Amino acid sequence: IMRGNYAYILEDVVVDRDGGMLVSKTRNITHTRLLKVEEKQTLVADPHNANNTLCKNETSIVSNIGYGLNSRIENFSLSRFSENLNKSRKGMLYVLDLAQRKGLFRQRLLAEQRPEA
Repeated sequence: IMRGNYAYILEDVVVDRDGGMLVSKTRNITHTRLLKVEEKQTLVADPHNANNTLCKNETSIVSNIGYGLNSRIENFSLSRFSENLNKSRKGMLYVLDLAQRKGLFRQRLLAEQRPEA
């Protein structure tokens, strides 16, 4: 069914510094007849707690292989995706923590604290 042991993905990340939002869209570009996986992750600052970041994940998993296997492949893939979601979140938390420790959020916080002229 699959040729080659590699799967390639395309990731598009948009950072809205003024709006305090990061949107990441990921989709596979190989083996799409077997399975198409599209994920969108949106991160925004929590309006009620400046120390928190809100994360919304949206995922689409669709198989077009046919032979009556579509739902089996989709259910198996959804199960695997769900198992790996916690690892993905830990990775994102690590990146956010690293960015904060390196001072990448400092400009925004200082700008918010400045009194209006």
